[in-house]
Amino acid sequence: MDFTNIGVIGAGQMGRGIAQVAAQSGLDVTLLDVDASVAAKGKDTIGRALAKLVEKGKIDGAARDAVLARIRDPRTRSQIRDELARERSERGWGSVVIGSTAHPDHAGFRGQPLDAVARRMNREPAEAALTLMDKDALGTGAFFFGMSETNLWRILAEPWVMIGSDASLRAPWGVLSRDYPHPRAYGAFSRFLRAALDGRTVPVPEAIRKMSGLPAAQFRLADRGVIRRGAAADLLVLDPARLRDRADYGNPHALAEGVDFVCVNGVSTLEGGALTGARAGRVL
Repeated sequence: MDFTNIGVIGAGQMGRGIAQVAAQSGLDVTLLDVDASVAAKGKDTIGRALAKLVEKGKIDGAARDAVLARIRDPRTRSQIRDELARERSERGWGSVVIGSTAHPDHAGFRGQPLDAVARRMNREPAEAALTLMDKDALGTGAFFFGMSETNLWRILAEPWVMIGSDASLRAPWGVLSRDYPHPRAYGAFSRFLRAALDGRTVPVPEAIRKMSGLPAAQFRLADRGVIRRGAAADLLVLDPARLRDRADYGNPHALAEGVDFVCVNGVSTLEGGALTGARAGRVL
């Protein structure tokens, strides 16, 4: 039984409990993609996260046009604004940080809490959120506080839990650098390994297994995720003293430090912390 994206919102441990019950019942359980950034924030678009206040259903295709029409209608916009204000009153708008934006005028808001953005726009936070949603055509990305970090660490320590970043491919240059991703896109694995090196989670060999041998075995990738004669030479050399993630919410496109050498399928692709230009990856 495979679980993905078990939620760790708030102080509860329901996600961990469901998977534990399955494991204790004798099922072969694995869990991929707990937010290994170990940061108490999640990522989504403002439009999707607040869609239930605008229209029931998904935000895609015709629904997107319908939602935008409601936001742009003065009467329904007022209703939505009032409900947004009530919905966020207890948690506050400072717990929403702007990520990717589409409109050129909004680029300077990236990495800023929504309440600060609202002050810069000279609007109430709910109206500022609607303005962003409107001009970005519901494409405004945001980071939301709310995860239980204590619970997250408990889940990550389970022997059947693999490490995943819940992020698509990014790079600090070129077309893959144009959005504003969650820092976990760059820092998830290095942060978890740093915690293992510092004795704050599982031992280092177990941390490595969670990022290599365990997922390779679960997805039936033969001769991957292990170091042995005849296996694929996917290797890296790091400096334990220097290893750390550098990506944060203010600067998410930042590679980790302390990785000195990477070998992919027996080919050196990174030496001395710099790319060699070799591309040895292949579809598995």
